Amino acid sequence: MPSSFSLTDEQRAVVRHRGGPAVVRAVPGAGKTTVVAHRIRHLVEERDVAPDRILATSFSRETVRDLAETLRALGVRGVEPQTLHALGLSLLRAQAPARVHPEDAPGPGTAARILARRALTDLAAERNLDTTEIGISARELSDQVAAWKQQLAYPDPDAADLSGTAREKAQAATHDNEDFVTLYRRFERHRGREGWLTYADMLREGWAALAQNEDLRTRAQNRYRHVLVDEFQDVSRVQALLLDRLTAQTGAPDTPSGTENLRRYMVVGDADQCIYGWRGADPSFLVHFHERYDATPSPLTDSFRLSAAPLVLANAVIQNNETRPPKRLRLTRGVEGTTELLTADGAENVASRIAGTAEQLRERGYALDDIAVLVRTYGQTPPLEQAFLERDL
Repeated sequence: MPSSFSLTDEQRAVVRHRGGPAVVRAVPGAGKTTVVAHRIRHLVEERDVAPDRILATSFSRETVRDLAETLRALGVRGVEPQTLHALGLSLLRAQAPARVHPEDAPGPGTAARILARRALTDLAAERNLDTTEIGISARELSDQVAAWKQQLAYPDPDAADLSGTAREKAQAATHDNEDFVTLYRRFERHRGREGWLTYADMLREGWAALAQNEDLRTRAQNRYRHVLVDEFQDVSRVQALLLDRLTAQTGAPDTPSGTENLRRYMVVGDADQCIYGWRGADPSFLVHFHERYDATPSPLTDSFRLSAAPLVLANAVIQNNETRPPKRLRLTRGVEGTTELLTADGAENVASRIAGTAEQLRERGYALDDIAVLVRTYGQTPPLEQAFLERDL
C-alpha cells in the first residue's frame, strides 16, 4: 500500500471528491480503508469539516477498528468510527433513552439465544412435545429471526406499530416450515415483554425510529453532514435503508427527484468480496448504488496485497459473474508463487490429498503454522481433521 505521501491518481481522486454521492469500487488489496481514512483527513484539514460532523461506519467491528487505527496514525482526532449496529443503537437512545435495553438485561447475543429457547419451550408445551421434537434448534431459530430482521420481515407487519414509509418497506416473514414464523411471533412477544434488544434489533429498531420520528431524523441528518461507509458490499437491506434515510438532505419520506446530489454520501467496497450473505448482506446495494443515487463512480484498480498468480486466477473465475459491473485489475507485486489445481472424488479423497500436500510441505521444511486450509462450509472440516490426525499434523 502506498504511503500517505504517494497515493495513486485513483486514490487521490477519491480523497479529493468534491461532493455528492460517490461509489468507490475496489479490487482486492486496493487499500480501501486507508483511502477512506485519507478522505476523512482531507475533509477535516482541507475542507474545514468539523470532525464530529463526519460519520465513518461499516458492518464489522474489525473494519471499524482498522479505520480508527489508521485515522490515529494520520493524526486525525475527533472522528470516531462506529459500526452500523452502534449507529442504530445511538438513534434509539436519542429517541427514548429510558426504553432501550434495561441495565440488567443480558447482552444482545445472549438475549437472542434466551428468547429462542423460550419460544421453543412455549411451542413444545402447547403441543405436549419435547423441544427437540419440534425439529428446530435455538441456534437455527435465532439465526433465522436475525436474517428476517435484516430484511425488515415481520411476523405480522400490520401489527408492528409502523407508519408511513416504514410500513411500506416492511414485509411479511415467510418460510417453507411455518413453525419458524410461529416461533418468530413468540420470540417477539417475549422480547417485547422484557424490553430486550438483539443485535438485529439495534438495526431494525434504529431504522424504524429514524423513518418515523421526523425530529430525530432532522437532528441526525444535521449532525452527520458527511457519511462514509467502508466494506459496503456487506450491508443488508435494513442497513442500506437506514443509511438512505440518514443521508437524505430533506425531512420528506422520499428525497425529491433531482436532489440526490445534496447527499454527502460515499461508499467503498468490492461486490466480489461479500462474505456475510448468510447474515443478510446483499452486494446488489453496492452494484446498483450508481443508478440509485446518480453517484460518481471511482475505481481503485491497483492491488497491493497479492501477487499475480492467485489474483489472476480468482479474477478469471469472477469475470463469469454477469450480475456485477466489469472492473479492471492492475497488479503491482509482479508474478510470485504458483497456483496448483488438484481434483479428487469424494470428501475423503479431497481430505487425503490436502493432508498429503501438507505433509510434503512439512518434509520440505515448512512450519505447519505457515499452512492454511480454507473450506467453503463447516461440514467439510471433519474429513480434513481425521486426515490430519492420521498423519500427526
